[in-house]
Amino acid sequence: TTLREKLKCKQNFAGKMRQMSAQMKEIESKTQEAHAETNKLLDEEAECIKTLETINHHLDENASGEVLVAELEKLKSQLTSPHVLLMLRQSMGQSKSFTLPIDEKSAEVPSLASSNKNILVKNAIPLMPQADFSTPSTLLSEKPKETT
Repeated sequence: TTLREKLKCKQNFAGKMRQMSAQMKEIESKTQEAHAETNKLLDEEAECIKTLETINHHLDENASGEVLVAELEKLKSQLTSPHVLLMLRQSMGQSKSFTLPIDEKSAEVPSLASSNKNILVKNAIPLMPQADFSTPSTLLSEKPKETT
C-alpha cells in the first residue's frame, strides 16, 4: 500500500473514532436525562404513597367525608403521569391492600364530584385497615445510580 492509502485509512479511522465519541457522549447525556426522569417519577410515586397513607389513616379514624374528599383530590392532582400511575398500581398491587379504580389508558381518576361524597369516598379507594407500609416499595429502593 502507498503512503497516501495509509494516510487515508488513518484519517477514516480518526473520523470514525470522533463520530463514535460523539455518539457515546449523546448516549451518556440521554442516560443521565433518563435517570433524572426516573428519579422524578420515583419521587412522585413516593408522594402519592404518602397521600395514600394519609387517606388510610383518615379512614382508620373515621374522618369526615370532606377530609377524605380533600385528600382524594390531592391524590388526583398528584396522578398526572401515566408512568407514576402504573408504578403506583404495581407497588400497591404487591401489597394487595389497595384497589385504585383508575384507567391506565387515560390515566385519570374518576371524578369526585358527587352529591353523596361519603359513598363515593368509600368506593373510590378501598383500603384494608391492616395495610402495611413498613416495607418500602421495591421501586423506591431501586433508584438508578448516577453515572460520572
